[in-house]
Amino acid sequence: MKTRESNAAMTAAIRLPVLVDQAAKALAGARTSAEILDARDLARAAYSAAKTASRFARAKKAYDDILPRIHAAQAGAIEIETAARMRLADEYDAAQARGEVRTRADNQHVPKGNKLAVADIPGLTRKEIHEARKIRDAERANPGIVKTTLKQALAEGKEPIMTAMQREIIRAARLGSRYAASLKPKPKKKEVIELTPIQKAHLNITSDVWHLYKEYGKLDIADILGGDYDPDPRHQAIFMENFRTGLTWLNRIMETYDATIGFRSGIIL
Repeated sequence: MKTRESNAAMTAAIRLPVLVDQAAKALAGARTSAEILDARDLARAAYSAAKTASRFARAKKAYDDILPRIHAAQAGAIEIETAARMRLADEYDAAQARGEVRTRADNQHVPKGNKLAVADIPGLTRKEIHEARKIRDAERANPGIVKTTLKQALAEGKEPIMTAMQREIIRAARLGSRYAASLKPKPKKKEVIELTPIQKAHLNITSDVWHLYKEYGKLDIADILGGDYDPDPRHQAIFMENFRTGLTWLNRIMETYDATIGFRSGIIL
């Protein structure tokens, strides 16, 4: 039996396609920049409503077939808004080419007031034009990349998020058309580095000495030398002779380091 919350989520899922369709029709019939901006804003409203419905559905655990419907509408809103933004980028570039809108060069050489700046156009910002150009260029480099990216997200059960989709579209375009056919990144192969015998010796010696210190460095030296495990003085002598031989060798390593590598680098240990 459906709860009241599930019914509300279902109602939102049914209404969303209507909002997306309104935005699509507005963009299809747009002839001026102002009309394209209106279509973009309708798509944004549909996207915002879809995000709210998605959060509500997840909070109420109204998954089943409701969440996929909401995500599909959300993807549709992103596709329409993206198309509107690409058209705005074309319109803006064309206006610059006609000399109606300021270019970067105009900012230095043309007095203010002679041409429109992006700040003078309601509903547009310099950042939005920049991002719209990047998406447009990605679509031109790989036709259909916007739709392909959105379909991939839906197929993987992900919620389409505008900023994430924008990054993915641009990344896919940079990687080329082969990536557009399959958006799943291939697992990176682990690079195997073969060490020389000298490199292995260096690594093993330094790491083993460090591990010995970490393991036993806090023990009392007298306890270590006490020989409780074996009171036989002959065994103690053998133990200390082995220890002295190893210590002498380690000291030679440190002395050589200080006289060569440490001296040249200025780091004396």
